[in-house]
Amino acid sequence: MELGSFNDAAAQAGLQTALALKLEREQVLAATRSEYDDLSAKLRAGEEQRLSFERSLDPLREQITKLQLELQAAQLGGAQHRTAERGRRRPGRAGAPVESGAVGCGVCRPRSTASRRTLRRWER
Repeated sequence: MELGSFNDAAAQAGLQTALALKLEREQVLAATRSEYDDLSAKLRAGEEQRLSFERSLDPLREQITKLQLELQAAQLGGAQHRTAERGRRRPGRAGAPVESGAVGCGVCRPRSTASRRTLRRWER
């Protein structure tokens, strides 16, 4: 009988050790799951905040785009205006402006090298 009770006591001790190990691992698992849930909630909150920031930036982005288009239009209009002014203010004889319809303003058709040299002589 002693041998039977010894085997039974060893089995009981092994079972208690296994149960204690199982309980410890379940507690670690529960703590890890709880930490995972907390991190998931923080991640969701951070993602919602990021989306909120993105939405709040949309009107500013639209304003920037509008201002860039206005600037581009103003620059284009200014370049066209300067080109037209250059054509009207091109000096003829003795610094007098060339009148519309005279020789050519250079805006409509490019001047040849020879006519540019001739024009330079007149400007002197």
